[in-house]
Amino acid sequence: MATSEEIEKYCRNCVSRDFVNGKGLVCKRTGELPTFEEECDSFEQDKELERLAPPKPEDFPVSMTEEEMLAEENLPKGILCAVVACIVGAVAWGLISVFTGRQIGFMPIAIGFMVGFAMRQGKGIRPIFGIIGAALSLVSCILGDFLSIIGYISQDYEMGYFQVLAGVD
Repeated sequence: MATSEEIEKYCRNCVSRDFVNGKGLVCKRTGELPTFEEECDSFEQDKELERLAPPKPEDFPVSMTEEEMLAEENLPKGILCAVVACIVGAVAWGLISVFTGRQIGFMPIAIGFMVGFAMRQGKGIRPIFGIIGAALSLVSCILGDFLSIIGYISQDYEMGYFQVLAGVD
């Protein structure tokens, strides 16, 4: 014989369930508390409830072991992607700063996010990936600030950008 908790758990998945104050979970068909022993003859699975249910652990792929993750690491690929993001971020910082005439405060955050995301392409789990990503983010911020200063100078002195860049010692 099923306990009242087991019966309630069973009935929660039925389309004929209802809740009545003072009684609790009842059957819509009879208007009474469930009285079956093991299974209800009129049970009908609630598909909407099943669709809204959170995913089960078996719905996710099996996680990888640390050895498998280490085998998939690719530091050169991560560094290459992060260097490209570093350069793109620095150029974007310079262009945005020169065209708007302001240093926007969220640019370092955006560059850090972009370089970090690019570094993840190397699928690294060791700390060196984070250290290199942070260093490249810093380099990108410094380079972006430098490029924006060159842009300001070229505007102020009405010189070409590359002419000013070539004159930097």
